Amino acid sequence: MHYTLSMQLEDQELKTESFINHQTSLRGIAIFEAFKGLIVLFAGLGLLNYLHTDLQVVLDHFLTMLGMSHGPQDHLYIRDLLRGLTETNLIWIAIAAMAYAAIRLVEAYGLWHSYTWAKWLGIVSGAIYLPYEFYKLVESFSFEKVGIIVINLLIVLYLIYVRKDEKTV
Repeated sequence: MHYTLSMQLEDQELKTESFINHQTSLRGIAIFEAFKGLIVLFAGLGLLNYLHTDLQVVLDHFLTMLGMSHGPQDHLYIRDLLRGLTETNLIWIAIAAMAYAAIRLVEAYGLWHSYTWAKWLGIVSGAIYLPYEFYKLVESFSFEKVGIIVINLLIVLYLIYVRKDEKTV
């Protein structure tokens, strides 16, 4: 009887230690997700400042500030994109950015509190981008793209690991 009680206490200590370690890591991921959400939220809100504005003039001013206004391609791809951008499109882009930000912030809240649904949301929302990220990497290699894939993949794999570890506990 004493041996069984001792083993139960030891198991409980391991479970508690595992929970604390996972909780710390989940909170780190939550901060990262909240940061991404806030950046996109502010970008989406910032887009609304450009309603009723000639975006071509804004782009020219921005490129001049960065010293990029007179390049070999003169950033024609950005200019072409902005020519087709209407105010309605700008509003929809801002709404999409805010929706994305809301998902990231909800996920961050759930991960901070170690909710199971948030781990699943993190797994699905992280894994859904991987095929596209690999496609873009194959299309044109860059170390930034590799970094994004590695971070995303590590987060998804860690969340899967946490879910499996919870099932065994």
